Amino acid sequence: MSQRLTTEGPTPDSCDHLDVPRPRIPGGDVRAAVDEALVEASAETGAHIVVLYLLHETRRVLLLEADLGLPAWGAKPWTRLRAKAAAPVAAAARRDELVWVSGPDDLAHRFPAAALSVPYPFAIAAAPVHSGARVAGSLGLVWPACHPALLSPGELSAIERAALRIGELLTSAEESGRPMRAIGQPHTVLAPRPGAMDAQHVPAALDCLGRFTDGIAAIDIEGHITFCNPVAAALFGLDGSPVRGCLLWDRVP
Repeated sequence: MSQRLTTEGPTPDSCDHLDVPRPRIPGGDVRAAVDEALVEASAETGAHIVVLYLLHETRRVLLLEADLGLPAWGAKPWTRLRAKAAAPVAAAARRDELVWVSGPDDLAHRFPAAALSVPYPFAIAAAPVHSGARVAGSLGLVWPACHPALLSPGELSAIERAALRIGELLTSAEESGRPMRAIGQPHTVLAPRPGAMDAQHVPAALDCLGRFTDGIAAIDIEGHITFCNPVAAALFGLDGSPVRGCLLWDRVP
């Protein structure tokens, strides 16, 4: 299924069109600014995974630079992609256009090798990222497979803003003599935590969760249980045992 961004690449007034100012990078901290752009892209689109790939200087390989929402073990197989690979993020960089895959059937039809290598259903959008006039990499956003068949105008706009912002950051870093190079050592971007709960409200919140008749649990990005109410603890066989740190899949009956 084909959808297009409103711009094909950087144009003299493309950032003005989107009201995106040319970014300034205090202290040359381009990676922190790129991380912020990934967090904002996730928040604005609802994508639960966001990845940024940069082309190696040979332009034959895409290297994973940063990821949000992926555990380390999940990102490891995808740290390197051939630029000619039959995968959405590689296709976006190669074709210099947005690639939208609406779900597992669409993926199997258009990118069968990628469909075979990923054991769960999802939808993905990949957009090229430009540094100057050249494609520098690809931005990928992943949603559950229940995502509607088409990206919404708001999602398209957010993807375009993110790709343009990251491209401007890469260009500014290049011009300042501190280019951001693909090195094949991706780092995980952590979304900011919500504000800390007032200490006086914690007992009331725990008491409320304890009265639920359904099991409620929280896990971190690696799948470790960080909290569960009494019903969940009983389901996991953790009643009376330490909860924090156990892997969810080791405890699910």
